[in-house]
Amino acid sequence: MNHCIARQPIFTKDKKVYAYELLYREQGTEVYMSDDGDKATLDVMINSFLSVGLDTLTGNKKAFINFTERLITEEIVTLFSKDHVVVELLETVAPTKEIIEACDTLKALGYSLVLDDFILRENYDPLVDMADIIKLDFLNTTLEENTKIIQRCSKKGVKFLAEKIETIEDFNNAIELGCIYFQGYFFAKPEILPSKTIPPYRMNYFRLLNEINSIEPDFDKLAEIIEHDVAFSYEVLKIVNSAAFYRKTKISSVKQALVFMGINDIRKWIYMAMMRTVGSNKPNEIINYSMIRLKFMENLSIKLGQGYRSSQYITVGMLSMIDALMDMNMEDILDAINLADEIRDILLGIKKDGQMALSYQLVLEYEKANMDAITELSGELQLEVNDVSQMYYDSLEWLKIVSSYQ
Repeated sequence: MNHCIARQPIFTKDKKVYAYELLYREQGTEVYMSDDGDKATLDVMINSFLSVGLDTLTGNKKAFINFTERLITEEIVTLFSKDHVVVELLETVAPTKEIIEACDTLKALGYSLVLDDFILRENYDPLVDMADIIKLDFLNTTLEENTKIIQRCSKKGVKFLAEKIETIEDFNNAIELGCIYFQGYFFAKPEILPSKTIPPYRMNYFRLLNEINSIEPDFDKLAEIIEHDVAFSYEVLKIVNSAAFYRKTKISSVKQALVFMGINDIRKWIYMAMMRTVGSNKPNEIINYSMIRLKFMENLSIKLGQGYRSSQYITVGMLSMIDALMDMNMEDILDAINLADEIRDILLGIKKDGQMALSYQLVLEYEKANMDAITELSGELQLEVNDVSQMYYDSLEWLKIVSSYQ
């Protein structure tokens, strides 16, 4: 049976990642609909802690994992550290005597408990009393209903997590209600600036992107652009002199560094540095998502026998969230960059056929753990779903490695 594990970040109020929820999907499911919930959760644990490694999946942040009634009563979670796993009780778990006793035991052992998709119901007070966090569904529950939940439960000292936050408005409403944790895709949706004019200091980044994406990039021009930004120059030299590019002779000029790195690594490393500069007021998770997409797309190009086009696949991945980083409309940004029509149309959602467009759609659906779409797109690309999952894990591992040199 094919399956995938994706992750969704959980943010604090200042948009820093607090934890990740690990999302499990089996073939034929768009959302969690496994007939054997116990098997699903166990597979999440096995893949997370044994096969892939928790540090790769969550970067040593806490992992929120859904638990079924049986797995709670059998205290399966005690196989794993309370410092790494947060027990998330599905909304289908009833507050029976056995469940209350098992949760009481887990609390005594130091585990954190979360109530998922919470609504006000009779007899749930014992679980609310033990809960560390209550999740409020901002998509399927009204603002009034969530307000009542907070008013009734806040006296018990529980913290609130707003999930399915899709817009900045949702995020602000959740803060006003008193939520301190947030989950959803709100961070990826830019607040568009009223003007279409690109700020002058950002023009150097567009010049750099134009040169990187030209048919034959000129190292002299690249070096000239980079050298006009002291912080950017330092970043590139730091990277190329790191252990990742170890050599006996230290490199001391930007042009030397660029020649040594090669054009593909230039695209990756310079873009990372650029994102961290341009997106300095944005959640790091936007940058991380961009880098994962970049590597995921490169991995897909190689697997599809499209390695000769890997630079184009990389470009799609690395520019896929630049609108969120720059608080600008994607179309306005792309107007300033000399991109091939195919790449531009893919990023704007116009082109959806062809291997590169299908690969990009596959990356987006994998992030959502949309198993139906993953299976369909993998089939169109003649890929095995489990191979796609491995490429995702490899991308996470790569991000962990390259981030250590920042």
